[in-house]
Amino acid sequence: MKKTVLIGCSLFFLAAFGLAQEKIASQWKCGSSTEQHAMDVGDRQHHQYVVGKAACTAARSDANEKEGSGVQFDEISGNNSQWHGEFISTTDSGDKIYYSYRGKGTLKDNMVENGHHAWTIHGGTGKFKNARGSGTCDGKLGEGATVWDCNGTYTTARGASMARKPAMPPK
Repeated sequence: MKKTVLIGCSLFFLAAFGLAQEKIASQWKCGSSTEQHAMDVGDRQHHQYVVGKAACTAARSDANEKEGSGVQFDEISGNNSQWHGEFISTTDSGDKIYYSYRGKGTLKDNMVENGHHAWTIHGGTGKFKNARGSGTCDGKLGEGATVWDCNGTYTTARGASMARKPAMPPK
């Protein structure tokens, strides 16, 4: 009986170590879309659907992310926008982290003036191959870019470190 309990406890601690949650904090600076396609809906003035692609640079990242790009779908009504998209960041070592995100905010000059979104990590390459995580980002318009402050947690199959999702809307 003692052996069974000891083995069970050992397996529990090994599993807990292998799936330890890490906290992530990062900041991203995202400019306007590098590529964008917009269509007026036609039901009211200033109502559009937009698909865009934008690049972001990490100002800081617990996962050593340095840059990323995202493709995003927006529904815009006046200065309000709701969006969802996919973001791929690249770390200093060349590993990639895959994010999905969904959010909303207000726009100014085709950029997010104030925004908030939730993100999930659903894999990547290298040590982030089996990564999973979630968190949020808050964005504010800065000098020519929207600055996103992001926080969350993640796990990897090997308990390796990883970073938070850059959140970026191409607006």
